[in-house]
Amino acid sequence: MLFLLPVAVRVAQSSASDRMLSAKHRMRSSDDFARTIQGGKKRHTSTVTVYAYSYPSHIGADLAAKVGFVVSKKVGNSVVRHRVVRQLRHTIQPIMPQINDSTLIVVRARPRAASVSFAELSRDVRTACEKLEVFRSENEAHA
Repeated sequence: MLFLLPVAVRVAQSSASDRMLSAKHRMRSSDDFARTIQGGKKRHTSTVTVYAYSYPSHIGADLAAKVGFVVSKKVGNSVVRHRVVRQLRHTIQPIMPQINDSTLIVVRARPRAASVSFAELSRDVRTACEKLEVFRSENEAHA
């Protein structure tokens, strides 16, 4: 005779939207990736290379900032690469409101990204973004 016991299922406190970039902020177009990597500015750190491209004001005034991630096989196997992408996504998500509109950003993970702490990866991404001047100025942030 088989007895089934009730099992309580714990519901996660955070929703899927807390873990994902909103659709309007995700870079999907290969043209956007190419434009950003080939035509934008870049900054290197030990764990990432960050590329940024800003549309001219008369073209992209109403475009939302978009972010894309590139994690090659040099970083590690599939499990490692997906972990790095999740960490990068969680690093970018809280700073998205501070990024200028009409800015495209590509974050390329370097092999060392797989072996550093989340705190170091976050610091490197933020440092590179600051050097690229992608954040809104104080005047724009309060407007």
